[in-house]
This record gives sequence, structure tokens and C-alpha cells, in this order.
Amino acid sequence: MNAVAAFKNIVKKILGRPVEEDWRDVIPWALQKRLPEGRPLTVIDVGAHDGDFTRALSRKFEIAHAVLVEALPHKAEKLRAEFAGPRFMVVECAATDHSGSVEFEMNNLEETSSLLKIHRDLPELASLKLVTAKMLQVQARTLDEIAASVGEIDVLKVDVQGAELLVLTGGQAALARTRFIWIEVSFKELYENSPTFFDVYAACERAGFGLADMQAAYRGPSGEMLQADVLFLRK
Repeated sequence: MNAVAAFKNIVKKILGRPVEEDWRDVIPWALQKRLPEGRPLTVIDVGAHDGDFTRALSRKFEIAHAVLVEALPHKAEKLRAEFAGPRFMVVECAATDHSGSVEFEMNNLEETSSLLKIHRDLPELASLKLVTAKMLQVQARTLDEIAASVGEIDVLKVDVQGAELLVLTGGQAALARTRFIWIEVSFKELYENSPTFFDVYAACERAGFGLADMQAAYRGPSGEMLQADVLFLRK
């Protein structure tokens, strides 16, 4: 074992998780340590954006089938170029509780784009320097429609900036065959009429999931935790 490997091993023991080479390769440790080894995974990545989540999984686990869902057209185009082949499918749409055409707010910070309008006047979001958004007309589909051709789902990842409850509402059949949910939650209403952690928790509990783990995702200027990524597992 060289010096670098030895150092990483020490840090792993201290942190209780491995040290990653690159943030783009990071699989949340709470999820990674629970995923089955030795068999291919089926993944649905809702709010895929740049594909970091699915890319990280595919570098450490064999992927049987992955569906990447992205509403922004230019992001979906890049995903289709990278995630080609029979194991991957990119669905260009906004996942919500109904089908049709919907308005989608694209912010200058594209990772904050959403079906919902962000509360630009919140002091907690002042550091983001948000400017006037561009409104797009995009296709809307339910999670059940998106996952109709998918059997058992090992991991459902949801990162949709305040629209999480809409995704879960439109995916009751998909949730019934899902093992893990990795989902972003907010502790304050950061978008108009968006759910908080407690709403998402209640929806997951009704669907038969229990809270397994949580890690901080975004903090405000004061250090207050505003968003977290939460792992739910089927009971």
C-alpha cells in the first residue's frame, strides 16, 4: 500500500466512508453501503441534469437499465450523447403528477430550475444572485408513465427543486416496486407551494418506506441547513 492509499484508508476509518477522487464520482455513502453487490442495478434518475448521479453509479456498479429524466432540452441532448446504448434511456420531460405541456422556469443558475417559481426574495437565497428566469414550455409526464417499461427499481433518485411531491404523487405504481429512494428535501418553502421535508417524509411513509439516512445538501449564508438529500428504504 503506497502513502496515498494508506492516508485514504486512515481517513476512511475516521469518516466511516471512502475518500473519492472526484466529486463527480461520488455515490452517497449512505446509499453505496446498502446497494447489493454482484448483480446489475436498475436506476431511475429524475432531474438528471449533467448525469453525475448515474455516471457515478455506473463507474462502481454494473447497470442493467437506467432511465435519466431531464426537462431542460440542452441538458437532455448532452445526456443522450453520453448515455447511449441499450442500457440507458434519456427521457426529455418534466416529471410531475400529470401529462401534457407545462411551463418550466429556467434560472441563470440552471441547477435551481424548476416547475415551480423560486422565492427570489428569501434572505436565505441571497447568495445565489438569481436573475430573471426564462420560461420554457416542456412536456410533462408522470413517473408511472416514465417507468412503465421498467420492472423492479433498485434506486429512484429525485432532485427536482421543489417538485418532489408531484413526482411521488404521479409514481405510486413505480414506488410499489422500488427498493431505495434518494431524494432532495427542503426544510423551508424555497419555491412557491413547494413541500417541506415533512410532506415528503409523510408521502414516503404512506408508500411503505422508512427513513434510513440524511446528508446536508445546501446551507444558507448563516449556516442553516435549507436542503438535504435523504435516503428512504422499503420497509
